[in-house]
Amino acid sequence: MKGLLFILLFVFCCACRNDNRIFNVRTKVGVKELETIELAGEKLPIDAMGGYGIKVFDSLLVVTSGSANHFREVYSLENFSLLAELFRKGRAKNEFLFVGYDGQWIVESGCVKLYVHDLNKNVFWKYNLTESVRFNVDSADIVSKLSREYLGAYYISPNIYCYRKVVPNEGYSYVVEDIKKGEVIDEYSILKNRHESEGIELPISNYITKDNDVVICYSRNVNQLVFINLENKTKLSVSTADKEPTWTEWETDFEQGIVYYDYMAATDKEIYALYRGNSESLEIHCFSESGDFLKRIVLKEKLIAFDVSGTFIYGLTSDEEIYRYKL
Repeated sequence: MKGLLFILLFVFCCACRNDNRIFNVRTKVGVKELETIELAGEKLPIDAMGGYGIKVFDSLLVVTSGSANHFREVYSLENFSLLAELFRKGRAKNEFLFVGYDGQWIVESGCVKLYVHDLNKNVFWKYNLTESVRFNVDSADIVSKLSREYLGAYYISPNIYCYRKVVPNEGYSYVVEDIKKGEVIDEYSILKNRHESEGIELPISNYITKDNDVVICYSRNVNQLVFINLENKTKLSVSTADKEPTWTEWETDFEQGIVYYDYMAATDKEIYALYRGNSESLEIHCFSESGDFLKRIVLKEKLIAFDVSGTFIYGLTSDEEIYRYKL
């Protein structure tokens, strides 16, 4: 009888522990990097005043701007001059109320084109960055006029989108849907509420690899990354912590302002995440698409945003300075 009571108590404790975890995804804990490298930065002669985001497309460096008139400023990486101020704000044709950009771009007919989501207009654009810079006029074609708001949406193929679904009192999932037919192709549940009576509290961000295969989900106050592989139809998460993060730990970290992963970049097969969980230095963690911790990159400068292009990392600091690092 005592043995049976012990087994029941053990099962109950395990269930409570699992209910307290944040993401309902199989998690690798205590992951260790294969190598650690320290990089010295070269300051570039670019004045990124008011900048808070950065992306690189071939020889173009694009800074997210706090300007009242436009969302992006484009600089040349050849002579570091300001080439254009783009994504002009407004309600007119080819003006934008919001620019949601999370890493999707292609080269088509010799032009760099970005997939951009305007949440306020519910429109998905293919934005011709090359032509916009050349003529200093926003050049974009509508890919889809969405019938409703799709959070964190990605264009996968004509009419096929992946987006974040939020269900009150349930949680988060990522859905792949044919929006023209209204048919759900795949759905990946990643988070459940702590209690059925509570609403969703955890802010989630996401990013996608350049080949559109893997969506990465994260929250600033959680030491964990979730990888949803749309091609293999799998999901997993990784954490450098020795145990899986819990709601209890998140509450403490949130109240104390402790931040872990805060910004993302990706190449064809590698994912880079800005990591603030080390009080002694700023780090960028490099992962494979399958969640292997490939490199811990240690930087002296306090970056708030970065991107990876070719053999370089480009970083934007809190002092609105831009640095380049050779990988």
